Amino acid sequence: MAFRFPLQTLLRLRETLEHQEELRLQEAQKCVTRLQIEMQSLEKDLVDLAADEKRELSSGLTAAELQFGVLRRLLLLAERSRLQDQLAEAERLRDLSKDALNHARQQRQIVERLRTRQLEIYLRQQVRQEQARADDLFLMRRAVRRPS
Repeated sequence: MAFRFPLQTLLRLRETLEHQEELRLQEAQKCVTRLQIEMQSLEKDLVDLAADEKRELSSGLTAAELQFGVLRRLLLLAERSRLQDQLAEAERLRDLSKDALNHARQQRQIVERLRTRQLEIYLRQQVRQEQARADDLFLMRRAVRRPS
């Protein structure tokens, strides 16, 4: 008789749930990475703006140009603040996703350990049964060979 794990359906469910959590974590990480790249680009824009302002100030600016530069800087700083908030939220969601994945993995591992233990018990029983059959066969042969 082949080994049959009665909780095989539960094990498959746990594997599926773990896989779904892995996918969610990957998506959360992609979002964090995208926002980090946007933040780096924005920081580069701010550095470039500062260099442009320094160069333009040394060559002389009109009040309108100076005001435009200040407005541009304010917009970039507001965008940086928005991105920082989004990044913090994305990192929080990624951390929650990691926790959910760890929990799903632990739940699957519990069921897998149970399956492994039941398989070991099954195999030990099979060995015992084989030994009992071999012992019975030996005793029957011995009884047949021995004259009464």
